[in-house]
Amino acid sequence: MNNFIFIDGIAFWIVLIFLILWFLIFVLIGNGYINSQREIDLKDKQLKKLRSDYNILIGEYHRATFKVPSVEVKEKTANEKQII
Repeated sequence: MNNFIFIDGIAFWIVLIFLILWFLIFVLIGNGYINSQREIDLKDKQLKKLRSDYNILIGEYHRATFKVPSVEVKEKTANEKQII
């Protein structure tokens, strides 16, 4: 009932090198993932800033180009009644 696996000699070194390579690959892929997420977050922040600047610019444009509609003022004559 002893299920212990004993690795001896060259097989030990092959397994050890294999595990070290897998660990290094895991670290490199994890580092690349973290760098890409950091870059995406930076781009998202830049996009939010550009959107807010654009919205502010559009608001300033609308305020600068707003025209009050012209209304004709008609003078009242003596025979017109004023409605209160």
